[in-house]
Formats: sequence, C-alpha cells, structure tokens
Amino acid sequence: MKGMPSFVQIACLLLFIFVQLAGRAQRIEVRSSEDGCPLPYAHVVFKPAESSRGESYTVVTDSKGSAICPADGRVFLHISYTGFAPVTDTLSGEEELSIYYLRPQAVDMQPLVVTAQYRPGSPEKSMVPLAVLTRKDIDSRAAVNLEDLLRDQMNIRISRDNVLGASLSVNGMSGQNVKILIDGIPLIGRLNGNLDPGQINLNEIERVEVIKGPLSIEYGSNALAGTINLITKKPGKKPSAFVHLYGEAGFHYNIDGGAGFGLGKNNLQLHSGRNFFAGWSADPDSRKKTWNPKEQYFGSLQWQRSLAGAEIRFRSAWFRELILDRGAPLAPYFETAFDHYYRTNRFDNSVHFQKSGKVYGLEVQGAYNVYSRIRNRYFKDLVSLNETLTRTPGDQDSTRFDRYMLRAVYRHVKDDAPWQFELGSDLNLETGEGERLAGGRQSIGDYALFASARWSPLSFLAVKPGLRQAFNTRYSSPLLPGISLRWRLSEKLILRMAYARGFRAPSLKELNLEFVDVNHDIRGNPALKAEKSNNYNIALSYKKAFQRSVIRSEWTAYYIDFFNRIVLSSLGGSSYSYENSGAMRFMGSNVSLAYRTEKLQLRAGGGLEYQRPDLEGDTVPAFTPSPEFTLNGQFHEAHSGLDLQFYYKYTGRRLYFLRDENRELRSDYLAGYHMADISISRSFVNERVRLQAGIKNLFDLRDVEARISTAVHGTAGGRQAVGYGRSFFLNLKINW
Repeated sequence: MKGMPSFVQIACLLLFIFVQLAGRAQRIEVRSSEDGCPLPYAHVVFKPAESSRGESYTVVTDSKGSAICPADGRVFLHISYTGFAPVTDTLSGEEELSIYYLRPQAVDMQPLVVTAQYRPGSPEKSMVPLAVLTRKDIDSRAAVNLEDLLRDQMNIRISRDNVLGASLSVNGMSGQNVKILIDGIPLIGRLNGNLDPGQINLNEIERVEVIKGPLSIEYGSNALAGTINLITKKPGKKPSAFVHLYGEAGFHYNIDGGAGFGLGKNNLQLHSGRNFFAGWSADPDSRKKTWNPKEQYFGSLQWQRSLAGAEIRFRSAWFRELILDRGAPLAPYFETAFDHYYRTNRFDNSVHFQKSGKVYGLEVQGAYNVYSRIRNRYFKDLVSLNETLTRTPGDQDSTRFDRYMLRAVYRHVKDDAPWQFELGSDLNLETGEGERLAGGRQSIGDYALFASARWSPLSFLAVKPGLRQAFNTRYSSPLLPGISLRWRLSEKLILRMAYARGFRAPSLKELNLEFVDVNHDIRGNPALKAEKSNNYNIALSYKKAFQRSVIRSEWTAYYIDFFNRIVLSSLGGSSYSYENSGAMRFMGSNVSLAYRTEKLQLRAGGGLEYQRPDLEGDTVPAFTPSPEFTLNGQFHEAHSGLDLQFYYKYTGRRLYFLRDENRELRSDYLAGYHMADISISRSFVNERVRLQAGIKNLFDLRDVEARISTAVHGTAGGRQAVGYGRSFFLNLKINW
C-alpha cells in the first residue's frame, strides 16, 4: 500500500535500533593507577543484582584492558589482577563506559595444596589451618631430611635416640599419633610407635604440607594429632638433571642426583643418593660414640602418562640404612668389645590414577610397602678385627612388615555450587613377621568408608561435616564424626573452628609382642582398645597486603581430650604388658606474625603447650605449661645476589608422665634449650648453580639437664644429648 514502509525500511530500522542498543552495553576498562596503562587479561566477575538464581559471569579483559558486561541493568562486579589490589563495585546500568584504576600490591603467591582438599587450591581456602614448606624453604634450611626441616616449626618437637632414631610430637602428642604420607600414601615401619623423620629424605620433595590437628576421617588411624604429607616432584616433559653435594664438619658427606625426560605422553624421572654420618663424640678418640655412625642409600623411579582427561603415575622407592653402635672396649685388657648393627630396609610402591571434570574428580591409589629391620650383636676382637655373632637369646632379631592399600575417592566439586561432597573407601591389610611376634606371624585388616560434604550457604561461610566408619579384623573400630567451619569475617580476616573425633589403632606389636629372655618378659595384649580423642581447634588468620609488602598473622588454640591411652605397664617383677590406662588432656595456644617484602622475610611465633594426665584417680598437678618461641628470617641483597638465612627456636622445659615399676605415677623432664642455624647462599649461571655455606647449632649445644625413664629399663638421669655441637657446612646443587 502507498505510504506504508517497505520491508527493507523496516529491516534497516530494526538494525539501527539493535546497533544503538548494542552500543549502550555496559563496558569497562581496567588500568594501572601508577601509569594509566591498560591491564590485559584481568579477571572480571559480573553478578546481576536482580538475579534470583545467583548466577555470575567471568570475563577476561582484552589486550586493551577492556571488557563488555554480559548482563543488563544493575550489576555487581569484582576485578582481580596479579600484583594489584582487587576492586569491587556496582554498575548502575546507565553508564556506557566505566574506567577502573587498580593499585599495585605486593604479590603473595602461595603454592596449591592437596591434603584434605576436594581439589588443589590455596591454603587460604582450606577448611583447616595448613602450613606449607616449599622447595625454597627446604633449600634455605639446607635440610637433608624431614627432621632437619621440622625442628624449627611451632608446635612440633623433635627428640633423638641413637638406636630408635628421631621421633616427633605435634600439639604435645607423641609421634605414634602423627600420620606421615608421601603423595597421600602412609609410611609404615614404626619403632615404639614412631616413624623416624631422619629416614625421610627430601631430595625429591617439592613441598611439605603440615596439618596440626586430627584428620582421622580422611586418613584413619594415627592421624590424631597431625598429618604431614610430602609431595614429590612430578616428572616433566623437558629433559633435566641435577647433582647435589653436602658436607658438614668432617662427619657428614652426602651426594645425590637425578634426571628426567619426556617421551610422547610418557614422562620418566630417576633419583638416587647416599648419606653418610661418621658419628660424633665429645672425645674424638672414643670408640663408643654419643651419636652413632649412620649410612643411608636411597633411590626412586617415577613414571607418568597422560590419558584422555586423566593421568596415571607409578612410583617405586627404596631405602637402606645401617646404624653401627660400637661398644666400649671390655676390661681388663680392652682388646674386645660388643658391637650392634641395625639395618633398616624400605621398599615402597604406589600407583596413582586421577581423572577430573568440570563437576567431579576421581582419584584411585594403590600401594604395596615393605619394611624390615634386622638387629645383630657381634663380639669383636679389636686386635684381629674378627667378628662373631653372639649366641645369647635375644641378641639377634629381625622384623618385617608388609602393607597393602587401596584407596578410592569420588568428589563432586562444581565451582560456585553451594554443595560439594566426597565419598571414599580406604582398604588396608598389614602383615608382620618376626621372632618377637606371637606365633611368628600376625596380620590386621582395616576396611573403611568415609564421606564429607562442604556446604556454603553464603559466599563468606562454609561448613564441612564428615564421618568415617571402619571394620577392623582385630578390634572394635569407633565411629568417627567431625565438623569444621570457615568464616571469612572480612577481606583480611578468616575464622576457622573444628571438632573431630580422632583415634589410633593398636599396632601389631602392641597386640602380639612376645619378647621373653633372661632380661625381658614383655607381652602384647590382644584385648587392647583403640585410643580415642575429642579434638577442638580454633584459628584466626589475618592478612594485609600493602603496595610493597605483606603482613600475615595467625592465632590458634586447641584442646584435646585423649582417652584409652595405650601404655606399657608392669605386671610385677620383670613382667610387662600393654594396657589401656587412663587419659591425657592437652591444650595450647600460639600466635605468629610474618612480614614479607621483595627482599626481606621475617617470621616470629610464640606459644604455650599444656598437658595433664588423668590416670585412674592419681593426684597430679594442674596443667603443666611448656613454652616455645621461633624467629626466622631471610634477606636477599639484590646487588650481589646473596641470600642470608637465619633460623632460631627456643624449646621450653617439658614434663613426661608415666608409671614406674611399682605402678606409681611419676614425672620426668627435659630442660629447655636454644637452637639456631645461619647460612649465606648465592646462585650462579642463570640460577643453575647454587652454593650455600653456614653454621648449624650456632650456640654449640650438646646436651641438657634431663630425667628420662622407660617402664622396662628404669631411669636415665643427669644429661640428655640433643646435638653434637656447632658445625660448619657446605651445600652445592647443580641443575641442567
């Protein structure tokens, strides 16, 4: 009809309107406040204010720092960019262009953590307080093994024995209540319930994740006081190699090396080494050493292959240690002596399978571990140097433990979903062989199911309940509940609270020991119950980032009610057996403060540990305190490239409670002492060569006042060795 607009005119009009509307879309630009330059690839999260479903959109700025808002109307936005302070604002829907200037801020990059997490993430997002010791921390301390690395950490104490090796305690509780993992696989081979951290070498370790508190829901027995997870370096595609040399004061000589390469979808990594300690005594001419000579050989092989959306990895590691306890020459001619040899062997094999999607994760781990320990006693002629095995009953002993493990975990981990959860199974079978086990061979099986869920009803609040139930072939397993809460009070302040039931299963030794000779009558107890605990934890974390520095502070407190405690008790005369006896209560609090700039890092911390026994009506004093204080520092001098490191810890006087041969409660003690290390290092040839020199045990500490008793061998009073004096070291690492 005449006068009516044509189809072409209508189409042009609609196109004009569309272009105008598109042109009115909300656009933002992100720039630096220092120079006004655009910030490309900044992350911008848009959240419509009127949305009833709470959806959000993540957009990355283009090369000009620009981004288009994908929603109409009033929109909340959050802009983040590495090295700059984040910005939160609201778009009204009327502005066509909004420009945001981000202020530079010191970067506080933290490694991703995996222990007790649904997926790898920042320690700040963890439901429980978690400390991470990186490869840089290991190198700056010149730490050869786990004992070296942990000895200056808050709430962790190291004790050493010439025969049994080192042991550690966490939150006042002994090492038999601490779980030690390598890539999530538990280590076996406990002596008197303790794993020797001096046997755990760090040469192939990328980082160590430490959780001080119970993780019995996730990891079962022994994870009552804390869990330490060592994460190994994974094989890479690029060819690489390294050699590491370490020498200390004429009695430590260590060497190790490794290489890795990729071939198609396969990556391979090899590593081996030797650690040698010549022994130490205040009298250099003495045959009997205060610290026994020790030699270790170790190696590992890792293979990794990428599959369609998945990854499979195999690791095999072996370890051999020889400790030589030379006896003092025998009177009257001083031409003979008794020597003891302690040989430890470990053979650990594991397979890891992992597959991750947008909303799920599946992880399967299988492991076979072997641990053996052989003790031999020799009569040695110091003139001819001939040795003969002694024939006295009990002089020779060998023990072997095999453990089979299969663990599978499914996780539903959709981002931004209010609910996330995991379901898992944990199957373990352990066998033991030895003359001191009743019948010569014993076994124990533990088969568990566990589940947990993370509920985030609000963006700043998360609650995580969990439950574990196990069936054990030798004792009644308790039901293990737990719940934790994480509340972000502000951008700088995070509150964490948790309750968990912990437990420790009786070991095969405690259940089945049969050690009878002319001097001993020690027997296990098949009727033992699992040790249990109720654990309460609270932590408050603060972080403030400035333009050139970052400040961190954390306050933590805990209370542990520990019952069904397994102890070795006298049955009268020289007869002893394990029994569940009484309870212990532990509590403590500590505070730490860290300051970091590009060149300087300082960290100080202090706290108190308290413990109180409650043993069948015995009258004991109130909670006995034990203080500790740490001070660590690293300084980088940019002009010369030198790095200076300093580590100090004061470990306060601690009481130990036990029953003597008359079944009376007594308290022993170890006096307080100071330890410090200092070193200087420099890298060369584009960071490929690193040379470090320093002093360990700066205060020349050797022993402290002590009274230490054992139920069987009585009291050792006077002095307790804690170090072998001041020593100088050199550390060289070359990378290709």
